[in-house]
Amino acid sequence: MKWFVLAALMSCGPPPPPPPIRNAPTPAPDSSRIAMQGPFTSAQLACKSIPACVSINFGSDEDPAPSNPTRDCEEFADDIEALGQADYHHSQNGISIHVFELSCIVPRYVPRDVTAGSMHLVVHRDDGWWIGPGWFSHDDQRNCGQGFEVKAWSRHGTLDAVSAQLTRSCWGCGKSVTSSTGEDFEIVVDATSRPPAVFPPITVGSSSSAEVDESAVELCPVDPPVTKNLPWRWANDRLIVDGVTHRFD
Repeated sequence: MKWFVLAALMSCGPPPPPPPIRNAPTPAPDSSRIAMQGPFTSAQLACKSIPACVSINFGSDEDPAPSNPTRDCEEFADDIEALGQADYHHSQNGISIHVFELSCIVPRYVPRDVTAGSMHLVVHRDDGWWIGPGWFSHDDQRNCGQGFEVKAWSRHGTLDAVSAQLTRSCWGCGKSVTSSTGEDFEIVVDATSRPPAVFPPITVGSSSSAEVDESAVELCPVDPPVTKNLPWRWANDRLIVDGVTHRFD
């Protein structure tokens, strides 16, 4: 399991009080607000509430199908703030938000190191632990792998946003070609509502590229790299992407 968290910054004097927990706004008919599950009394119980991986694709006929893969929650303890990478944790006056990959345990008889899992947002505050739905679920195949990177955090009114990038790389053409795709997202969480809520990731850019070994240039043609950066900006608590305004009611 991968843990991504940030050590708390110490400041002089007593810490400011946490922001008040407020009732969630009445969502618009087309709202994409997703209430987080909880509250749970521990981080491990929040982890165990997520369904196990239901399918794993190994991409090869000789790989046997796994039986009953389960979520790996053994090390998911309440002190996750002390572990992992700094960029994957955000705190605001007593409320902490975590981004992490919840992995699946794959039976050991599988003849390779296979990973499977999904990314989740977790909120920890005085009333307990809350966990969001799984996004960017992946079953790494024999010739493919996936990566997730948090770029930055920002605050907009009562909302917190994480800027992140998802990448996927695969071998092809007899492992002579490495193709990669990337997608940039804004993921928004309302951590102070009752209950806290998350919103589906919003794409703000994408890219694709391929590298080929010099010995296989003629045998393995590849497309030129493509990068698409959409114009986007925050306007108070609204996100405007390519002229489209996203509300978070």
